[in-house]
Amino acid sequence: LPPIPSGTHGWLDLRVDNRGFARAYHEYTVRIILENETGRYEVCNAPAQNTLWQSGEVTVSRYKIDASQVPSGKYTLHFGMFEGDNPILFGMKQEFFDGWFYRLGEMEVE
Repeated sequence: LPPIPSGTHGWLDLRVDNRGFARAYHEYTVRIILENETGRYEVCNAPAQNTLWQSGEVTVSRYKIDASQVPSGKYTLHFGMFEGDNPILFGMKQEFFDGWFYRLGEMEVE
């Protein structure tokens, strides 16, 4: 992921291949966390746009990462989608899932 200048924002484009039988009928919430040894910062809490993901199609949804309150450093990016307080499971390797969030990679705030 490209670095984000501290005090600004960046974007996460999520490519979703909906292999289900239908689109979702309820809007979920996306939460994105940046975490390192010095702290954990929620940088996105937004509608998931998941009702736009049509069955059998690949869709790209864009989420704003607000790094305005995040100190410079290297972080692990965690992505979660929720229906209320319940996490939504994706067809990803479970080794990347901690029960709430999926670890998607590393990112730097400059």
